[in-house]
Amino acid sequence: MNTGFPTGKTEEEAEASGVFRGPSPVGPSVSGESAETDDGATFFGNPLVLSLLSASAAIILLSFVATYVFVMRGASGTIVLHFNVYFGVDIVGSPWQALLIPGMALLFLLLNLPLAYRFYAVRERVAAHILLFASFFAALLSGVVTAALSLINS
Repeated sequence: MNTGFPTGKTEEEAEASGVFRGPSPVGPSVSGESAETDDGATFFGNPLVLSLLSASAAIILLSFVATYVFVMRGASGTIVLHFNVYFGVDIVGSPWQALLIPGMALLFLLLNLPLAYRFYAVRERVAAHILLFASFFAALLSGVVTAALSLINS
């Protein structure tokens, strides 16, 4: 019985002989296959993925710490959340609202990570890297905004 493989073998025979190297049409979460490149590197073993994830996580963690130390700890009742050159202070709020900025960056990273893993598993490396770069830039922007809030509220 020809199953559509070039050798005419079944999927199990092709995988056992090493002929079938592509992802299964069902996907990695159902078939149990891991997200690997052609050279055998896994998603979390890829240096670019690992560096983007660790840098994003470090920036988000530093944003949370800086928000607590520089903005929330010394706040009396309200803090400046937005400052405009033309109008001055135009948005004030509670100190806990400053935590929403690194929180949104963390949420963005946690939503993009499974999508990037899924794209990586089906050999869409560029899409996975774009999602991780977007998460990195969101974390970087979170750090910049946290620094600005710290300067405005000190």
